[in-house]
Amino acid sequence: MNRVWLLLSVLLLQTAAAQDADDLIANGNLRVRAYLEPEGEIYIGQQLQLYIEIATDTWLTQPPRYPELDLAGVIALQPAQAGGNFSERAGGKTYAGVRHRYLLYPQRAGEFVIPPFTLTMAVATDAQPVEVTTSTAVLRFSARMPAAAADLSQFVTSSRLTVTETYEPAPEGLKVGDAITRTVTIKADNALALLLPEVRFTPVDGLQVYPAQARLTDSTERGRYRGQRVNAVTYVLEQAGDIELPAIELYWWQPDEQILHTETLPAVRFNVAQALPDESLNGLESGQPSGETWLSILGRWARAVLDWLLAHLAG
Repeated sequence: MNRVWLLLSVLLLQTAAAQDADDLIANGNLRVRAYLEPEGEIYIGQQLQLYIEIATDTWLTQPPRYPELDLAGVIALQPAQAGGNFSERAGGKTYAGVRHRYLLYPQRAGEFVIPPFTLTMAVATDAQPVEVTTSTAVLRFSARMPAAAADLSQFVTSSRLTVTETYEPAPEGLKVGDAITRTVTIKADNALALLLPEVRFTPVDGLQVYPAQARLTDSTERGRYRGQRVNAVTYVLEQAGDIELPAIELYWWQPDEQILHTETLPAVRFNVAQALPDESLNGLESGQPSGETWLSILGRWARAVLDWLLAHLAG
């Protein structure tokens, strides 16, 4: 009998809590809404923002916990600056609310359905705080492949993208045995670092190629998400003569303008001189080395080999 009364008590409490939640929503004391920005169809890789807003004409004594979103074919995350407060007026009332944000990046074309989020919170009332459990509405969106990028093996969707490169040392006055490092940096707004295109360094006759493991960095500034990818390769010069490092082309789609951009890093040409057998040694003995000393060359070689090993072990 005690078990029966206990079960009935639990059911009554659950029913009362559900009734309280229904009353709060029906009376306009609690407003829950989920929406997507931008609205309408988007493109593969384009950032889509999912917002959940909870507002009350009193206050929340316990904010909700937001679950992870697992959606097939979509990268979904909650950024570091995911939440914020807001206030609004509606129906002659002033509401205080909390807003939470998810970032979504569709990885394939098609239709997607975001299921309801079940959220539990505590809302202040005249009597006492009421625990409320409610759900958001089902949301839908679609993503498509940009026609201009259909034949590309890789591209990134971004509102703004820049590509820069550096050489260390400068490609001039080089000799057989020297090493030169080419570093390419990609920065893109509203894009994840892991979605930025891989820079492929093709083999070059007369050079040993040691690509380093890519360095990926994501950051948020004033609510704007930015991804950065740094790819580097070290070339060890093995033959004398004229050398050309090939151009690099990267593609990105700008959804607002609906333009496919091509970023080109031009080919670089330089001459590699034949090193004299005792040139570096004489330079070390005199204290006035010509070009890089063997010590710096060996250090560059060692770093290149280590980067190459790390990249292949990680792969």
